[in-house]
Amino acid sequence: MNIHRIRPVILMTTAFVLSVSCLSLLPTSTPPFQVWEGPPRPLGETATFTYKGTGAYGLLLYAIDGQPRSRHGDNRLLEGSFSNTLMCGFDVTVLPGEHSFEFYTVDTNPLQIFTLRFPMAAGKTYALEGSSKVFKVTLEGAPIMAAREDVPAIIEPAEGDPHATLEFRREGGAMDVNAYLLRIDGKIRSPMYKRHPRWAVMNYSGLASGIVNSIGGTGMLVQANVEADEGKLSIRLEPGRHHIEYFVETMYLGQRGLGDSVRSLDFDFESGKSYRIVLERDPVKVEGVEESSIAIVGK
Repeated sequence: MNIHRIRPVILMTTAFVLSVSCLSLLPTSTPPFQVWEGPPRPLGETATFTYKGTGAYGLLLYAIDGQPRSRHGDNRLLEGSFSNTLMCGFDVTVLPGEHSFEFYTVDTNPLQIFTLRFPMAAGKTYALEGSSKVFKVTLEGAPIMAAREDVPAIIEPAEGDPHATLEFRREGGAMDVNAYLLRIDGKIRSPMYKRHPRWAVMNYSGLASGIVNSIGGTGMLVQANVEADEGKLSIRLEPGRHHIEYFVETMYLGQRGLGDSVRSLDFDFESGKSYRIVLERDPVKVEGVEESSIAIVGK
């Protein structure tokens, strides 16, 4: 069982805190997450970027060099991110060179989604210090320059311009799962919504669902969709091929989670056509939890 997905029932107040924080029972000392594919390399040939975290969901690391975490099986990490379950920090190792780190916040209004880019030298450890509100990048305790850029938002074509439409609406009842889009062609949507407690998504996600997810996180209540529009999405796209990054919710003993890693697909959209997202009802099991994928079909 992945302990950061299914939270233990101890006391209602304790479990509620866990539903808005990262604290877990994982060991405090683990090796950094290796970003590149292939065998490990000596520390002197790599660079490390680390963040102690605050213990609360605030600032999360979504992608490195434009790539979200797409590999399964590391229960140190929160679903679909490089942030850890211990303190919501991170500890990643990369090959030397300039790198871009994409972050999002879930404790600011509006949500902030941005990249930090800076060169990293072999054998060095860089640190992010602070919180989602105020932070800096340091090397050996001294601040360094890191270029910050907001992640660009999709510009939807006007109604009268050539475009295709992509929609999602839950087909089942209150206990059915939702598919949430995270990025399209590496871009976000304006606005992005907080999908409680720790995700930023393109689909509508409401406060009522967040409250239910918090209470349900105590194990005392199943996490039903209490809003009919929860997960609803309708977006206009320019005709052509688009790369879509997404999550599909999981359900385990009435508790909702999102997939262990970010999934993606490419699809060619034709002008003047409407498409809908449907769930592939042949889920695969990842660490004992079933995860579904999506398909895009014409309406």
